[in-house]
Amino acid sequence: MFVFVYEPGSESRLIDTVVEYTKSQNISLDWNDAAAVSNKITDKLLEKTENLFKRLK
Repeated sequence: MFVFVYEPGSESRLIDTVVEYTKSQNISLDWNDAAAVSNKITDKLLEKTENLFKRLK
């Protein structure tokens, strides 16, 4: 199991890091894991955006 902690605004750096991990022989992370992390980040960003727009109405 992996736990990724990141600062808001550094999502693209996290995705780049996860992609690099998939290339490593020493880390058991595959492309399905990378896709799951990417989807989770996207979901969080969409949720934050939706909440922002709701507050602006």
